[in-house]
Amino acid sequence: MSFVVLPSALVAASVAVRGVQLHWGRQAPYKPSEGISTAQQLDLAHDLLGPGGWVRTAISSDQLADWRSELQPALEGRSLSLLALLNHDNASTDDPAQLHAEARAEARNVSNAVCGIAAGRHVFELSNELDLKCMKHDGIGRNGMVVDDYNQTAWRRYRAILSGLAAGVADGCGARAERVINTGGWLHFGFLELLRQAAIPYEIVAWHWYSEMGLINCTSGSAAGGCFDVAARLASYNRTIWVTETDRRFGSSNKTSGNETRGGELQQARVLGGLLDNFGALPTGRRLEAVFVYEALDQPQLEPSPEAEYGLQRVGRAAPAGPWALGEPKRAFETVRQWARGTGRG
Repeated sequence: MSFVVLPSALVAASVAVRGVQLHWGRQAPYKPSEGISTAQQLDLAHDLLGPGGWVRTAISSDQLADWRSELQPALEGRSLSLLALLNHDNASTDDPAQLHAEARAEARNVSNAVCGIAAGRHVFELSNELDLKCMKHDGIGRNGMVVDDYNQTAWRRYRAILSGLAAGVADGCGARAERVINTGGWLHFGFLELLRQAAIPYEIVAWHWYSEMGLINCTSGSAAGGCFDVAARLASYNRTIWVTETDRRFGSSNKTSGNETRGGELQQARVLGGLLDNFGALPTGRRLEAVFVYEALDQPQLEPSPEAEYGLQRVGRAAPAGPWALGEPKRAFETVRQWARGTGRG
């Protein structure tokens, strides 16, 4: 897939919130106890994004003590902000009332802690890509545009969780909180219709956008055919628009999957740069307030999956069971750094 690379200065002028994904404390190599400290992770984010950058990471009740003592002071010390991703599920029950109550309690605990300490905007993302968990997989080739593309049994479960998370953030943080609900991207507008029908409150609509989807203002796959403008459709919902994950699909992996061949680090830099420039060139009325790149670090423990190479920075170990250590940045690191700092890519 080819991309038209547009002037990078356009991005700096129009995307106000620029961020990167961490999986802080949750999985290797982002666990500080396994070698790469919180300070090192946040230093990397600061070098990448500069003051005013944002970090997206999941925060749960069992992490709050470490968040207070480690992550929040490190963010404040580097003038970085937090997009807190709230996740909850309980595989042991299908009871919507129980799922709602548990999700509400979890979101209340986390949001109350964050809003009680952290300064600035308080933004909470309510779970992650639940649309994909609700999609029907019946061989029909559904594109997610209509409600009928989603399994109603699965939706009842995740509706309870989303409504609980939304209510819990309101309980814990009040009206100053901003709630984000995302989808896996592409044409999944049927999921937004489900949210509307269920009257689940949120302030920011977020899309995930990876390279095989094309450009966000010109993608294919709709019943109408031709070039479909996802950004224009998102603008019709009259909410702030964020992209909370983007990258070349599978980052710098040379492996193949589906219809797209992986071309390594140079391709990651070129393709991701083209996506970022396209986001920044959207006209007024369709403009994205925020873009988060997925993700900061490679995850070699996921090999041989191509998921292992999404990172902008290599990591490694001196010995098979030794601690993780930062390696060299990839080409895409400098691409994102220049985008985030508004310096252009030459």
